[in-house]
Amino acid sequence: MPLPWVVALLLAILLGRMVRRGDDRPADRRFVALIAVYAVLSVVIGLRWGYGIEAVLPLQSVLAALLPPLAWLCFTGLTAAGRQRLWPHALPAGLVLVLIVLWPGPIDVVIIATYLAYGLALTRLALAGPDALRLAPLDEAPLIHRTVQVTAAALLASALLDLAIRLDLQWWDGSRAALLVGLANVPILLLLGIAAAAAGQKEAPAEEPAPPAMPPPDGE
Repeated sequence: MPLPWVVALLLAILLGRMVRRGDDRPADRRFVALIAVYAVLSVVIGLRWGYGIEAVLPLQSVLAALLPPLAWLCFTGLTAAGRQRLWPHALPAGLVLVLIVLWPGPIDVVIIATYLAYGLALTRLALAGPDALRLAPLDEAPLIHRTVQVTAAALLASALLDLAIRLDLQWWDGSRAALLVGLANVPILLLLGIAAAAAGQKEAPAEEPAPPAMPPPDGE
């Protein structure tokens, strides 16, 4: 079994535990979707590098361009920035779709730029500290803040990894690409999944109990 499929299996188990928690703290749907995309991408990477099936490359490129914006939306949804427009964050994946049809050459450049841009944006959010996550439960904010830091670092590492793979394919005919994917990309996906699961298991804000009814005054 290709190593990315092992990661996909672990992410699927993690996803199942998040969805079926059996308590009153439902997992955040945005993070559930994020982990599901991580798992699907791991399966696709296994098909590409484990079995050499290049037909999945378009799907891999679209999913890769979708992940950073989705991670950004998940974490900024815990800030007080207000409701964000979704369509600008669909532009990287949409651009990749257009390039697949018209001009596949720059796809890697677009993906690397997307990972760098959102990695730096999440780094900026992480530098703002736990107080920036105003919509997160107070006791969960430090943990979620750490997952923002991990996700930002992982996205930046992914950009460097994609650049290394691109250079390997260009200069050394891809002789080291599979090794780079196995040693770096797969652990990064697993790390991202664990971080998303930790952030997505936040408690829903509990309703404040109603104050006890005051006894009526004497004589009434």
